[in-house]
Amino acid sequence: MSSKGVVYQISVSGFLEPSWSGRLSGMRIVHNKNDLKTITTLTGELKDQSALNGVLNTLFDQRYPVISVLKLSD
Repeated sequence: MSSKGVVYQISVSGFLEPSWSGRLSGMRIVHNKNDLKTITTLTGELKDQSALNGVLNTLFDQRYPVISVLKLSD
């Protein structure tokens, strides 16, 4: 992996406050309604696997079900 980091897109079920961006390595938070439920999408560059693990652990600790994790760039 380059020293620049990797861009990821993480989707979770539920509404995640935009103010959480700072706790989630500065990832951009966007909400979408799908039928009657809200899907929150986080997109951003993470420096390494440890940073990705930290974001995923924070989401797990707050009980947000992870729908998908996509690697968008190297």
